[in-house]
Amino acid sequence: MAHPKPLQAFPAVRPVSASRLADEVVEQIRTIILKNDLQEGTRLPSERDLASQLGASRPIVAQALRMLSMMGLIDIRPGSGAYVMRRPEHLIAQSMQLMMEIDGDSLDHLLDLRLMLEDRGTALATTSATADDLAKVRRALERMTTAASASSWVAADALFHAAIVRASQNQYLAMMFEAVHSTAVSNTYRTWIESGETPAWLLAAGDRPDEVHIAMLEALERRDAVSMREHVLSHHHAMLAHLRGR
Repeated sequence: MAHPKPLQAFPAVRPVSASRLADEVVEQIRTIILKNDLQEGTRLPSERDLASQLGASRPIVAQALRMLSMMGLIDIRPGSGAYVMRRPEHLIAQSMQLMMEIDGDSLDHLLDLRLMLEDRGTALATTSATADDLAKVRRALERMTTAASASSWVAADALFHAAIVRASQNQYLAMMFEAVHSTAVSNTYRTWIESGETPAWLLAAGDRPDEVHIAMLEALERRDAVSMREHVLSHHHAMLAHLRGR
């Protein structure tokens, strides 16, 4: 298993011209993140320091950081600063959430899209998964079976499905799936999230090994695409049942 690279210091930036300052600040920071392959968690200089280095005002820098956040390249943490995120799927998820808010009856369509992406991703994974991929899926399943709360079970469930689709070795497919999955889950569990009253089935989920997820892992280990598809469909129908039984 590859060891994570140590966090890198954020490279120095150069002053920009007075025209289109926010766009130029965005482009320079975006280029630095991508060209230097800065990993997630790298902290950007403070707004004040960036403004000084760029020769721009703090409002311009703040605007640029918000734009970068919308692109999914940085995470702005109030009171802490801005950090490299490199998660463009967040922007896709935000767009999908906006569509959900505009068309409140489209959750079934979103779940259908989730199924299409997972169906293709898991099929590819049965032929492309590496030993490291399998280890990540096993760890995610272990987190599900040992989850101490409903929220930790949901988080582990998301990691499990994402880990299998990432094993397809198609980063664009994986990115799209994670965006769709996070939007679908947040809307499927909206009542629980808003009320704090956890559904009985979700409370019980962490109390026992989940047969569908175990079967998905076993199908992946056997490289059995036919069995994998059966379990993916079973999981999809279970999600629909939970949604309609809210």
